[in-house]
Amino acid sequence: MSAYLRSQHSPNSDSTRIHPFVKPEKKVDRLFAGWIIAITLLVYTQSGCVSPLAINRAVLAYDQSVTKAENELLLINLLRMRDEEPPHFTIMSSIAATFDFRVRGGLIGQGLSENLFGINVGSEAAENPTATIIPVQGEEFTRRVLLPLDHARFEFLAHQPYHLSALLRMAVREVDVADETAGQRVIVNSPGYREDYQEFRRLVLHLAYLYSTHHLYVGPIVYEERIDLSDNILDLGAIIERSLERGDRFEKKQDGSGYLMTRIVHGRTVITNYPLGSLGNEEKRDWDLKVRRLRINEIPIDIKADSPGGDYPVQATLRLRGLYETMRFLAKGLGPSVEYQVDPDPRTGIIAEQLASAEINPAGTLLLHSGDSLPSNAFVSTKHKGSYYWLTHAEQSTIPLESWNRGAFAMLHTMYQLSVSEAVTKTPSPAITIAK
Repeated sequence: MSAYLRSQHSPNSDSTRIHPFVKPEKKVDRLFAGWIIAITLLVYTQSGCVSPLAINRAVLAYDQSVTKAENELLLINLLRMRDEEPPHFTIMSSIAATFDFRVRGGLIGQGLSENLFGINVGSEAAENPTATIIPVQGEEFTRRVLLPLDHARFEFLAHQPYHLSALLRMAVREVDVADETAGQRVIVNSPGYREDYQEFRRLVLHLAYLYSTHHLYVGPIVYEERIDLSDNILDLGAIIERSLERGDRFEKKQDGSGYLMTRIVHGRTVITNYPLGSLGNEEKRDWDLKVRRLRINEIPIDIKADSPGGDYPVQATLRLRGLYETMRFLAKGLGPSVEYQVDPDPRTGIIAEQLASAEINPAGTLLLHSGDSLPSNAFVSTKHKGSYYWLTHAEQSTIPLESWNRGAFAMLHTMYQLSVSEAVTKTPSPAITIAK
């Protein structure tokens, strides 16, 4: 920038000089520099505020959308199965979003006047999401949705913050009871078999009561097993290396002929009214070898007469359902096979009013509300054949049953995640990619 010179001619001289009151070059440069600094600060402030806030909102919005879609899918499938329509399972396997943030700034005007400066500051944000939706079908549909729940996953669900009685009513198909008088018999968890269903409900209430009083134990049989490695002397180094990673112990035999390995075995899941630690190691080992003959969806129950809850002794085997059968049971409970109230067995030691106050004995396993419009306190809802169906927020309802309903639905969602999500992530399937 060049200085603007204002000249005057003296009557006594022809020389030219700078006017003493003209704005000097340094003052204009300082003004320009001040505007540039201000614009830079505005640009950096705007870019630093816009991008983190936009990403934060987008992540939360995607999470809420996926959760809402999964919940509505479960409700829709329940209503389809209630109406004898085939369900369909899809899952959103991935969401990839590209965020483009641009910030611009500029200074326009003339440098000779302080009143002619102008600032041009702006920003742009663009978002390009791509969602991949995969249908669950083929072999994985059979293995994950149709086949029954295994004992290990049942143990995982039993230790979640849900009602154990809800899990038993949802996941158990039938109970094989060893009766001393009537012999071996099977009681079915279906309202259509009235006597069986009532006996099953009483057994569930007895187990739930023991669980609520911390006298029911659901877990694997854990014991120590000793293995003689004398016959594997050639592979001894590799065996020791693998075993040490698992925490196994080794000791030399007294006669010096080889080594003994002691390892911890986590066996089959069982349900008892006494701690398994009270059993000896050999007793636990023999029991585990016996129950390993059971199918993967069978869990033994041993309620002894000399332990808490022994007034109602039970020796039986639970048989678990799969996700499809569980959803069908819940769906039929919404329509043709409505469940009904069953009071506890007198030997349980608790009265029906206490069970009702503890919210562990509602008539139905899952209750949906329906109507022509949605209430404000619906937290899961969908529209099916012209009507709305929903579950309400437990904290916004004065009905104790709402807490049970929400827990039962949350457990169903967990079972869905355990079954369907793993299948989709491990097996390639035809994908539907939606780009916005």
